[in-house]
Amino acid sequence: ASAASKPDFFIVNATNGSTPYVVSNLDTGPGLNSIDVAGDYAYVANKKDDKELQVINIQNKANPTLATSYALPGVNDATSKGAALFYQSNKIYIGTNKVIGPEFHIVDVSSPEFPVSLGSYEINDNVNDVYISGSRAYLATDLDGAGLMILDVSNPAAISVLGQSISPDTKSVARVGPNVVAVGPGQNFTLVDVTNLNNIVTLGTFPVGDIINDMIARGNFVFLATSNSNKEVQIMDITNPANPTLYASFDFPQVATGVDYENNLVYVSVRSNDALRIITSQ
Repeated sequence: ASAASKPDFFIVNATNGSTPYVVSNLDTGPGLNSIDVAGDYAYVANKKDDKELQVINIQNKANPTLATSYALPGVNDATSKGAALFYQSNKIYIGTNKVIGPEFHIVDVSSPEFPVSLGSYEINDNVNDVYISGSRAYLATDLDGAGLMILDVSNPAAISVLGQSISPDTKSVARVGPNVVAVGPGQNFTLVDVTNLNNIVTLGTFPVGDIINDMIARGNFVFLATSNSNKEVQIMDITNPANPTLYASFDFPQVATGVDYENNLVYVSVRSNDALRIITSQ
């Protein structure tokens, strides 16, 4: 929000996509960078150094409450911020900005209001996005030569690197096929083949025109939230991974910061007063 004292968490009823309305809101602190929801809880990455992970009870949609704030262990840095997180199977995988200490953490939320650290890993730079598939964590980072970093997280107490590639700073990542990963290094949409983790190969790229802040894949399409001032939302056709093409785009008043998809509806968070925009096809 524009001020730390204002709400930064909102629940919106979008049953009718044409007339969404705010059901409730909550002020959790200085602001949020990422969110994932499972059951009656929302897990958020907070900008506060000793509250990087927060758990919000949303069982009562009209009255969400902050269940707990969790300081990531081993981080000794007043500049620490929760940057990106992903929920899977009672675990939160969360990344931070570059700090003194590990930037990637795995937290057990089997009891959501009592998080327990399972393990962490030193990235030595900003973690901008996290995508989990099976026992692999795909990270978008600012580390030289590791814009895409793939970790083995099968044993959270002994996380290890499986492979890494891409030199430019990378802001977003998503797995789009069995051995294909989409990433947003620099100002390009890029598809890579991760069949051989010792030799990650670029399949195809498309110039987006600015930073890709978020992405989500469905079928042969990848929906992008970007900072391009004329095409904040871009839909990529990846039918041919060697030649991704622009299928459609939207011009919004401000930067698109996040994107999600469900039932032919695309939900986009936008950095302006019209913070939520809902798109569909005809």
